[in-house]
Amino acid sequence: MKKGFVLSLASIASILGTIIIGGIVKASNAGMACGVDWPHCNGSLIPIGLLSDHGVALEYFHRIAGATSLVSVAILAITSAREGGVEAYLSMAALIVLVIQAMIGMVVVKSYLEDTLVAAHLALASISLALVSALAGIYYARSSG
Repeated sequence: MKKGFVLSLASIASILGTIIIGGIVKASNAGMACGVDWPHCNGSLIPIGLLSDHGVALEYFHRIAGATSLVSVAILAITSAREGGVEAYLSMAALIVLVIQAMIGMVVVKSYLEDTLVAAHLALASISLALVSALAGIYYARSSG
């Protein structure tokens, strides 16, 4: 259970970091800095303007953070699934919501940042964060007695 708790905390940090970076991207109007060719950024997986263009760096970093969150929650889901119980359901729900959230992120870019889609993108990230936070609470409660 300690491993699940640590993985939950790592996933929380990753998702929360991604949400914060997304907010910075939105506030700085950098959402279209990579163009609409998602997952590429201005035509390549590693954009040429990464070091020279602040907007490109922000948007690209947001995409990398999102991918990191997805990997973190996937590892958590695999670990929790092996243990079974409510942990398995919560972690799989978080993973499914996060996958849908990432796909909506792609649609957000391709729709030129349509407001309703941006809101849905953030809402689903928040739901994933809530699910993983609940999972961390369960792991903590079970490990402390």
